[in-house]
Amino acid sequence: MVAKLLDGKTSTDTITVKSGTFWGTAYDEVDTHFTPAGFNDVTSYLLNGAVVAKQVNNPSGGFTVTTYASGVWSLVFTQNADGSYDGRHNTAGTFWGVSYASYDRAVSSSGKVLGDTYYDANGAVVGTKTFAAGGAYTVDLYDSLGRPTLVYVENANGSHSEQHWLPGTFWGIGYASVTWKDTATNFNYENDYFDTSGHEVASDVLKTDGSFVVTTYDSNNKPTLIFTQNADGSYDGEHFTSGTINGVTYAAFDRAFDSKGVFFAESWYGADNNLLLKETFSPTGKITSIDTYANGGHDLWSATGGTFWGLSYSSRDTFYDSKGFNYDIKFLDASGKLLADKTNFSDGGWEVQLYPSAVSSPTSTFIQNAGVGAGYETIKPITNSQIADQQTAFYSGTGTLETLVSTKNGVAARVDNYDSTGKQVSSQLLSANDPSAPLGKTNQIDFFALDKASTTLAFKEDASNSFATLTLKQGDESLSLVLLGQYSAGQFGLAADGHGGSLLTYTAQTNPTLAASH
Repeated sequence: MVAKLLDGKTSTDTITVKSGTFWGTAYDEVDTHFTPAGFNDVTSYLLNGAVVAKQVNNPSGGFTVTTYASGVWSLVFTQNADGSYDGRHNTAGTFWGVSYASYDRAVSSSGKVLGDTYYDANGAVVGTKTFAAGGAYTVDLYDSLGRPTLVYVENANGSHSEQHWLPGTFWGIGYASVTWKDTATNFNYENDYFDTSGHEVASDVLKTDGSFVVTTYDSNNKPTLIFTQNADGSYDGEHFTSGTINGVTYAAFDRAFDSKGVFFAESWYGADNNLLLKETFSPTGKITSIDTYANGGHDLWSATGGTFWGLSYSSRDTFYDSKGFNYDIKFLDASGKLLADKTNFSDGGWEVQLYPSAVSSPTSTFIQNAGVGAGYETIKPITNSQIADQQTAFYSGTGTLETLVSTKNGVAARVDNYDSTGKQVSSQLLSANDPSAPLGKTNQIDFFALDKASTTLAFKEDASNSFATLTLKQGDESLSLVLLGQYSAGQFGLAADGHGGSLLTYTAQTNPTLAASH
């Protein structure tokens, strides 16, 4: 044994001549170095005067062992203070088709392999394999300049992806790398393309039925095109190009084609990709429908003809509110003139107005009351009649006529009431010629069809003080009487008539004149 005092008096280096084996390596001398504090930081093992192994101890815990063969390192093993370790082996081989000169394996404190790193002869990393839970792992490969050539990710469920740095062109867009994503059964369900900076320029999502969606992106990661190929062969392309159509400014438009390549629809979208306008076309290029969206609701015009209330129409216009409620449908003739109009009420009732000759005023109006007994009302102008120029009929829920109100030139009215068998049981003429009885000689009108429990009476005097309007309303049904002259609300009352109807009463006033209208 030879002991040396280094640095005069601080550290020591002890050489012991003895034979043995350390980490599988034979030696005949041991060189032990101690720091001034007495810590054994380095121990070297020699054979015939050459170092064949060395252990470097870390004051905070852990150590590194290096073994040599013919003067060249063969193993570098590092034990960390936390119990984890790794061993770098100077053994050549091939990893994922890439040749390496040495490799390193990292292990956790529990003995779990964390990953492998592979190096070329110059010590540059040429590949890594990182392990995760459930059998998942990631492989990274690099070229001689340290640039990635492959990133392979194997997921725990067996699905996997491969990113290759193989430049090419997809949908006319150049890319520097592409990532292929596959299911556990090796079905390729998505491909992503990237430029040299790693920015995604395009993606291709595939489905098992043969359909796919291609999306291209600009430098701000916003789509410039979304192309959808359907399984039946039809397809469409949404282009993010702004413009104006029919006075509507759009941020993108979409053109759709059927399986034979025939163009059949075009849609325009706003900045939030909200649908603004959609048109469909026949195989000959004629417009078959126009769907316009605004304020949350939309208007759908369709060239599909049909029959409504006995009227043949060529197209129809359907209106929806922001909640999707269909509140109106207009039926049009070949020239676009209105033939019929159906208004739907939120309570389930509706109103239909008919214009069979495309005239400006309806020839018939039908109101279905959903509020009270499902009764309904019809309004119809009468021509060449000595009785009336308009009649409003009120029916029960079973379709029985209960009350008929007739007007003549808007200045006279008659109310007829019927029983359940259809027999007329009362008839009262409203006279404007008797100042003391503007509602008739009895100052009362009986309406069999209007249930007092659900009928309201409203009074409104015109600002001119020349006439007032009385309105009786039951559900969606209504009737208005125009009284020429000066009146007050207190002069009119509504009471039950004793047999399910309503009795309108009037307190006389001097010089009134009457007109009735709906």
